[in-house]
Amino acid sequence: MQQVMIRQLDPDLAARLREVAAQENLSLNKAAQLLMRRGAGLDAGKTVAPGVAEAVGRYLGKASPAETERVQAAIDTARAQDRDLQP
Repeated sequence: MQQVMIRQLDPDLAARLREVAAQENLSLNKAAQLLMRRGAGLDAGKTVAPGVAEAVGRYLGKASPAETERVQAAIDTARAQDRDLQP
């Protein structure tokens, strides 16, 4: 396996790395690997890196509260219909 040394982490990144390590019960090294894999899109099914959702929102726009309510109502209706169709 390749080795990489990363120097001069900014304080916010170092704090986030420690936070992920503590949350996931990982070493700092494993937490750094996890974050890099997530950021590179190599861990399918994992959460996206912080900031990605905001960037997508800026690019695509955000739903108004009324739009969000309509979408949630449609989801709830579809789920109810799915339950009704279950044998």
